[in-house]
Order: sequence, then C-alpha cells, then structure tokens
Amino acid sequence: MREWILGYALGVRAIAQSTEVLGTVRGDVDSAVSVIESSDELLSVLSDASYQPADRASLVRDIFAGRVRSALAVELLAEAVREEVPGDLKHTLRDLPPIFSSEFQPDKIGFSSTRKRVEGYALARVRLGGDAVDLERCENDIFAVARTIEKIGSLRRILSGVGSNALLRSQLVTDLFERRVCQVALELLNFAVQTSRVRDIVELLDDLVALLSAERGKTIADVRSARELSESAKSSLLDVLQGITARNLELRDRVQPDLVAGVVALVGDTLFDVSARRRLEEVRSLVADAVH
Repeated sequence: MREWILGYALGVRAIAQSTEVLGTVRGDVDSAVSVIESSDELLSVLSDASYQPADRASLVRDIFAGRVRSALAVELLAEAVREEVPGDLKHTLRDLPPIFSSEFQPDKIGFSSTRKRVEGYALARVRLGGDAVDLERCENDIFAVARTIEKIGSLRRILSGVGSNALLRSQLVTDLFERRVCQVALELLNFAVQTSRVRDIVELLDDLVALLSAERGKTIADVRSARELSESAKSSLLDVLQGITARNLELRDRVQPDLVAGVVALVGDTLFDVSARRRLEEVRSLVADAVH
C-alpha cells in the first residue's frame, strides 16, 4: 500500500473516531472490498491501467454511493483506486479494513514516506472532516509554528524524533501550541510529530504548508531575505515572481542574515538568487580561477 493511501485511511479513521462512526465505516469498507473481490470483472476494470485513475475512482463512487451508509468509506475506496498502482490494488483493498481496528499500528518509516503519509492524512482531514475548514488560517498557523520551532534548536531536535517518543512529541506540541493554533492545525501538527522519526520536523511542516496552499489553488514562493521586507517590497516581489512563473503565488518570507543583502526565492524547483552572498561567491570563484 502506498504511504499516501495509508495516511488518507488514517485520516478517515480519525474523522470516524471523532464522529463516533468508526464501526460503520469499517463495516462499509469491509463489505465494499468483499463486493469488489467477488467480481473478477469489476476488479479487472478497477485495476486496468488503460483507464484514467480519475475515471476508475468515479466508477467506485457511482457503484457504492447508494450501497453503503458511510460517505467516508466511499471516498477512501475511490482514493485508493485512484492512487494505487493498478497491479497492487487487490492487495491494497484487502489491507484497508484492518486499519480501522483498535489494534492497528502503522509501521515506522523514513522521511520520504513520512511526507507522503502526512500528506494523505492532511488531505483526508481537510476534505472530509465535515466542518468548514479555514485553510488559510490552518496554513498560517502551521507556518508560524514551523518558524518558532526553527529558532529553537533543542525543540527542533526533540520534535524531529531525536531522543523522544511519539507520545512525548504529541504532548509537547499540544502543551506549547494548543492555544495558539486552530483545532485542525493542531491535529495535523500532532499527526506530523507522531509520524516523523528522526527526520527534520521543520521541513515536514513546510511541506504541509505548501500542500495546504495548493489546496487553495496557490503555489508557495519561499523567500529568504537578509533583512525584513516591507509590505510594499513583498507586493512588488510577488508581482515580479508571478509574472516570471505565470503561477498564482503565495509569498512566505523569512529573514536569513547570512545572505548579507538581497533575496533568494524558491518557487517549486526554480531558484531565483539575487543575494549579495551569491555575488560574493561568484567573485571568489573568479579570483580563484585567475590565481590558478
């Protein structure tokens, strides 16, 4: 099972627990999987890579929307069909119902897998939670927490899993940030620190910020500057970057004194570096080449 699907399933489980429908969701997932497994033709279609993933997911919704009680179960099955490698779908479907048992404990994983699992969980939570989620507020809260953790080395190490267990990290996050962030942000923060194991929590939270921004139809422009930027400078920089990239950007800025002057902006995989540090490095390189 792909880690994104496991994260999504864990998000569905958390929602089902909080709304007291866990038994219903598990029963619906179990019965729907049985229906799919009992029909060679249906399983063949859902596992056929020649069909678009979105079309196969839509078929699941069409079949089960009126046959099971829980919309959560239907969405989980649809997303599993959409995201899983077609050849692995049969095994993934079989592995879904046990996730909803009280004994289920997800495996510990590396950073790349952690990021996918957290992404799946977050999307299930904000899309299926039932309450109206203020995505911008949630995103801002997580960004602010990441910047706080970034400044405190000892806290960053603990929440990244160095010398700590998941329960301790979760309790620490709750104690520190419960009154400073919205409920959904707190849930995502807790899941992130419980899932991460000796991996940089700040990088994981920044990925989560980018994910929530994308849910709002935006792309993060990660801007580092030697000094605090004025609001007018931020606005002008955002206009320039949007013109260059042709994207709907959201600027996230922070101060990085070692740049000396100027700014560095990262949009997706594209780096725009107009810092004094880069110019100094170029001068050093030219001098070194001339000497040799």
